[in-house]
Amino acid sequence: MQTDLASIDISATIGTMASNLASQMQRKGIKEPLMIGVHTGGLWVAEKLHEKLGLTKPLGEIDISFYRDDFTRIGLNPTG
Repeated sequence: MQTDLASIDISATIGTMASNLASQMQRKGIKEPLMIGVHTGGLWVAEKLHEKLGLTKPLGEIDISFYRDDFTRIGLNPTG
C-alpha cells in the first residue's frame, strides 16, 4: 500500500516522534540531551523536535554533503 504524502499529518507525526523520544529519554535517565539536525532534509525535523521537547542546549547542525559516497556522481546539492 502506497502512502499519499499529502494525507500525512506532519504535525501529528512530529508530535508522536517527540513523545516517543521523551519517553525513551526518561526510561534511560537522559536529563540534558543534545540534538543535531542533518542538512539536507533533516534539519527542519530536528528544529521541530527540539522545540517540542523543550530542549535547553542549542540545536547542532551538520552538513554531510562532502561525506556522501555518491558526491562525485550527484554533486553538492542533489535535486532528486
